Amino acid sequence: MRIYLIGFMGAGKTTAGRRLARRLGLAFVDLDAEIEAEAGRSVAEIFAAEGEAGFRERERRALGRVAAGPEAVVATGGGLPLSPANRDLMRATGVTVWLDPGVETAITRLAGAPGRERPLFADAEEARRLYRRRTPAYRTADHRLRIGPEEGPHRVATRIATLLEERRCAT
Repeated sequence: MRIYLIGFMGAGKTTAGRRLARRLGLAFVDLDAEIEAEAGRSVAEIFAAEGEAGFRERERRALGRVAAGPEAVVATGGGLPLSPANRDLMRATGVTVWLDPGVETAITRLAGAPGRERPLFADAEEARRLYRRRTPAYRTADHRLRIGPEEGPHRVATRIATLLEERRCAT
């Protein structure tokens, strides 16, 4: 099984994804980390050198490799589901879960994590606009998990595991 975690920056895809993978005994893949390792530079540096289009092409190729690989929990970048081809590939090779803490919680988290460069996070108002533009793509996920501002990654991972178990029992 491949579990693709989608959602906005600051949704907790990587942190909760690591815990979920451990819980399920699966590998964990952070797609941004895969892209950085392949490129030999950070996401911010890729954006600066190649623009968003160059990064999105790298992202598309990385998703293809992961989709063809072993079962895993995959933390995707916030913009990956904007591409219909990416959405189709994820749906064909696994299950998608939208982690949705809401835009205001995501902004608070992003502001509290200054060590990580986010090329598309300029300020709160721009983040709100970006979130609104991306929401239709996020809504295509197989499942939506609304996350309260107080919920930590362990609780989120537990909720995802429960959701997936209920899905498996229903089929």
